[in-house]
Amino acid sequence: MRKTFNKLLSFTISAVMMVSLITILPSMVSATTNIPYIDENGQEQICSNAVELIGSDAAITLESGWYLASSILNFLNTITVDGDVHIILADECELTINGDSGKSGINVQGTNALTIYAQSNDSSMGSLTSTGGKGGAGIGGGEGIFSGSYDIPSTPGGSCGIVTINGGNVKANGGAGIGAGIGGGAGGWRFRGGNGGAITVNGGVVTAIGGYSAGIGGGAGGITSSMYDGLGGDGGVVTINGGVVIATGDRGVGIGAGVGYGGGGGAGGGWGATGTLNMSENGNGVVFASSVLANTEGVADGIIISEGKILFATTTPDKADIIIAFYDGGKLISIETEPIIENGKIENVEIPQKSTTIKIMLWNGLNTMQPLREARTFTNDGSGWKLGK
Repeated sequence: MRKTFNKLLSFTISAVMMVSLITILPSMVSATTNIPYIDENGQEQICSNAVELIGSDAAITLESGWYLASSILNFLNTITVDGDVHIILADECELTINGDSGKSGINVQGTNALTIYAQSNDSSMGSLTSTGGKGGAGIGGGEGIFSGSYDIPSTPGGSCGIVTINGGNVKANGGAGIGAGIGGGAGGWRFRGGNGGAITVNGGVVTAIGGYSAGIGGGAGGITSSMYDGLGGDGGVVTINGGVVIATGDRGVGIGAGVGYGGGGGAGGGWGATGTLNMSENGNGVVFASSVLANTEGVADGIIISEGKILFATTTPDKADIIIAFYDGGKLISIETEPIIENGKIENVEIPQKSTTIKIMLWNGLNTMQPLREARTFTNDGSGWKLGK
């Protein structure tokens, strides 16, 4: 009888351990070696060893280390980052994550860090699409606990940790039009939204869509009676050194703080602290933002197009002349040769309503007509401004 019991106990323990392993490691197969990737400086490097991912319908946790996405992968629940996680998007791969209700698509909070890489900069570069569950960020923090009652404690939205994007076609959607695209989750009942964390883009094409929360930045304040009247989350620190960033919010801003009710802080709510937007000197960052609510003193180089204006377009190197030409199709509408320059930056240049193309050029003196930089061309087919034709 004792032997039978021991065998049964041993079998039960083994079964529990197997279930636990399946729950923790459903997305990992054998390691792969010598994987090329492009680093934060645009240089090709080799990862000596990485764990290859496969899709899963269970929530999983990725611990510190390197991972490879190399095919069409679907995750039907939240991926949680625990430690310092690096994901390489192989050419042509399509990695899709859909977070559980109240959770982010990829949960990156506190001191945890996620870095995303690609293997190329052309149309073959891999893609990652992460969508939060209700109230969760696409990448970042989850929604706070929503009790709906004064008697049961609610909690603030989860704040974003450290997110760095060095390449890839990365799309991050806030859950149910509430969470940030990349950043904080929405607050629980009457509580503030999560903060934006530290978000850096060095390359790739990044599209971040929020609702009441920012596209990139703070989460929305908690809701009562269909009104987001908790304080919005702080914008955090957003640094764009390269790549193309498209950041939009519905009631929230494109880049910056989260919001209370109605996009302006009614019913007891309000904006969180604005946070900071940095665009480093000699960088090549291009930003299309529905709006910007952030301290932009750190914008040293780059171009920001927002709300029908060119908010910033730097003239580095110094002493360069700048021409901004606006076209309707192939027809020149107007040309700006003497835009207002403040602290080395062009500010608030109105874009004519009929414009479908903008060309920005730097010249080494208009009399010499020698271009210092290839013209940057932006087009709008009615769905918003984009880099290139």
